[in-house]
Amino acid sequence: MPSQAASSSPDPRLERVPPHSEEAERALLGSILIDSDRVLDICMEKGIIPDSFYIPAHKLIYKAIFEMAKNIKAIDALTLSEFLKTSGDLEKVGGMTAIYRLVDATPTSAHAEYYADIIRQKHILRDVLLSVRRIETVSYTHLRAHETPEHLVCRL
Repeated sequence: MPSQAASSSPDPRLERVPPHSEEAERALLGSILIDSDRVLDICMEKGIIPDSFYIPAHKLIYKAIFEMAKNIKAIDALTLSEFLKTSGDLEKVGGMTAIYRLVDATPTSAHAEYYADIIRQKHILRDVLLSVRRIETVSYTHLRAHETPEHLVCRL
């Protein structure tokens, strides 16, 4: 019989932080600000999108960079800061200081491909976890009348 303490402990799944690498996210963003043309090409090749970033501020920064690139605007710390200021998102990402810290914390953009791979892998793992949670939810709550588990698997 399980002890009282074991049954009252929180579910360990609720305490876990989804897979991500804050360091790789910062390094990739800093690399973009150092060498935008080359590093954005790498990001496109690797399929990096705003949702690839876990940290909300990093997601906003990459989204802004992505928009700037689509509109063929020069991308560096100053132009990014101005773009974020105009869109009302500069303070949401930590202000100009946070943007300049990305550059200062990135010694070289030479390893950008490695950073992009880490971010992509972590994003895939988060997507897998999301899919597993959806499957779990559907398994417990959405089995339709006269539906077998096999039908459920096919529907997912």
